Amino acid sequence: MENAIPLVQAAAVRRMTSSERSYLADDDPMDDIELYDFRRRRHRGTVVWSKCRLISVSFVVLLFGVILGAILGYESRGELLGGPQQWGEDGDPRITQRIIDEVKTAEIDKHLRFLTARPHLAGSVHDEQVLVDYIHDKWQDYGLDVVKRVPYTVLLSYPNNTTDSYVSILTNTGDEVEKSAPREKAIIPQQNDSDVTRPFNAYSPSGEPQGDLVYGNYGTVEDFEYLQKNNIDCSGKIVILRYGLIFRGSKVENAEAAGAIGVILYSDPQDVDPSNLPAYPKGLWMPDTGLQRGTLFTGQGDPLTPGFPSTDTAYRLQKDDAKLPQIPTTPISWGDAVKYLRNLGGPEAPEGWSGGLNITYRLGPGFTGEYANGKMKMHVHNVFENRTITNVIGYINGSIESDRYVLLGNHRDAWVFGAIDPNSGTASLLELTRVYGKLLQEGWRPRRTVVFCSWGAEEYGLVGSSEWTEDNIKTMGQRAVAYVNVDIAVQGQATPRIRSTPPLYQALYNATKQVPNPNPEEIKQGRPTVYDTWKYMKPDGMIGSIGSGSDYTVLLDRVGVPSVDMRYDYDRETYPISTYAMYHSAYETYDYVKEFIDPDFVYHRALVQIWGELARNMADSLLIPLGVEDYADFLQKTTNDFEQAAKAKLDEKNISLDGLKAAVQKFSLAAIHLEQQRHVIDRNNPFAVRKMNDKVMYLERAFIEPEGLPGRPLARHVVVAPSKHNIYASSSFPGLQDALFAVNHSADPDPAWETFKRQLSILTFTIDAAARTLMEDTE
Repeated sequence: MENAIPLVQAAAVRRMTSSERSYLADDDPMDDIELYDFRRRRHRGTVVWSKCRLISVSFVVLLFGVILGAILGYESRGELLGGPQQWGEDGDPRITQRIIDEVKTAEIDKHLRFLTARPHLAGSVHDEQVLVDYIHDKWQDYGLDVVKRVPYTVLLSYPNNTTDSYVSILTNTGDEVEKSAPREKAIIPQQNDSDVTRPFNAYSPSGEPQGDLVYGNYGTVEDFEYLQKNNIDCSGKIVILRYGLIFRGSKVENAEAAGAIGVILYSDPQDVDPSNLPAYPKGLWMPDTGLQRGTLFTGQGDPLTPGFPSTDTAYRLQKDDAKLPQIPTTPISWGDAVKYLRNLGGPEAPEGWSGGLNITYRLGPGFTGEYANGKMKMHVHNVFENRTITNVIGYINGSIESDRYVLLGNHRDAWVFGAIDPNSGTASLLELTRVYGKLLQEGWRPRRTVVFCSWGAEEYGLVGSSEWTEDNIKTMGQRAVAYVNVDIAVQGQATPRIRSTPPLYQALYNATKQVPNPNPEEIKQGRPTVYDTWKYMKPDGMIGSIGSGSDYTVLLDRVGVPSVDMRYDYDRETYPISTYAMYHSAYETYDYVKEFIDPDFVYHRALVQIWGELARNMADSLLIPLGVEDYADFLQKTTNDFEQAAKAKLDEKNISLDGLKAAVQKFSLAAIHLEQQRHVIDRNNPFAVRKMNDKVMYLERAFIEPEGLPGRPLARHVVVAPSKHNIYASSSFPGLQDALFAVNHSADPDPAWETFKRQLSILTFTIDAAARTLMEDTE
């Protein structure tokens, strides 16, 4: 019975021969992993004697040789790092330190320099050929078992390279004055590259609207309500909004709903240089010539194939039927924005609306002074094209549970050079694959399959990851253990910034406790590990709730895969800004990172070490380290917080949360009981272990509601989902939050209250049903 293999391995016990695999195309989803003959691997050192040789030697010599060969084979395998993992064992504990020791800053530096040498917009030759080939070939060189290019044809948009987009003031004589710059000023030679993307907002329609200008602050629903209440009508007007606080696409949706005919977006100094410190190239802050590009699409994936992959046989909507913005939008620098804002008429902006420009902020509409009879004029020239975008997917096949996937991902495409977003993460992912490949050479192989994902066209709306997930949605629903996303590896040096679903909390704490602190000053203060600084910097809550804005979205929100997004961050108390200063600008270069963000790449190294250890734990532990008690605590806290915030309104309608609280209590008891069972499980019983692992792995799936949220059929997670009014933000109990928002912002709230009651019923049922997945029917 020594050679017997547990039944749970039956799907992955034999490597297919080349003839058996010939019917599988290279892009066949069923060919995602190679199947291994573990019996052959286990007896790799056995000497096979020919029949003639057996006849020519005595039985005694033969027996001696076999015994000696077995002994030597055993000894040689014992020297391998990791060795052949047995069913009831965790992975080799030495692997953690090997990951920590093997990560090299020089390798990360080298990758980032190459990745950011040229602009690489999604769908461009440099992104689709040069960088795809670079990553594909590196992963093959590092020894990954399978590396694939997975293409999709999707709708993208680009600036018209023969006609400039800009805005201006149209005088009453028909002259255009105070024109905005059609490009960012080049500060270093690299920025003179002819492929530097012209300023634009993806998926904006072309157009040349003209009308009075209105200032709308950040463009939130509340901002437009303030304008309406103060008799400032946006209908037929052009609205200028500052970046920050909410997703840019949500700003444009709100402006469109208010009747605006065009939107101008700019980065206010308050949001990109809050302390008036030296600007780039003398400092890390945005100069007055810088601006932010970005998509306006509020969905995920190809706009023409919502919910389904963009394969050759896919049904595609007509572009006019897709959910795309309908009014022209373009970004400008704050150096240009001040020319229009200082000439605005109308009442002064209320408290909280004034930014960092040395002017009196006014609301409009229209100009005053020398331009009193003038209008705002926009020139937006974009083109829409179907382009091929490519994901690069690499696999390290698991030694025992190869049908369980731990996914690690980052996107590759950038608006220009992308030295922080995303290629700090890309360089880190490449280094992590090198480290894992080195460990493979030393004899280690993870228990479960590790999948490395380089996503294409994330910047346009999570396109590559969404298409791949939709294409593999059945497979991921059955096999995905967790997804660890690093969009940006380093945007500051203060502390990790981690957002996650609750099952990953403890694994994240454990991983960061293993990683040495990259900040020597922190070590002097008695904080030797990354965990210590993280806890010190975020005493009120170390892990944030996960929303959207990166490639975990569809895996989490539609499939129910436990997910985490992590990066090194700046101190948000010292700099209370939405994102780092150079976000999506042409000034986000390798030199900028090397000079100001992480000169020695030690924070990149720490992030790779966290990533590698977290993935190792997920892939190599006998019992998958997904915690259920943290989910119970999260549900309890979210219920209490919601009740406290909404109690007055709920009491008015005589709506009780008692049923919801009872379901949460039932879930808490089931979670406690499951954790007790996990501590006493028979680790040598493969059926018991698999059963326990299935319960914790599939728990996140239990919160998926197939019909989706009201008005958002592709947002299906009833506990955490992107906010309806800001997809960058997370919304806990989103069905309730959306309905309550509609109550507060509707002229007739009664339909919204009915929606609230239905969503409360759905949420209560779903939590109760999730609790039952942790229990036995006989309990």
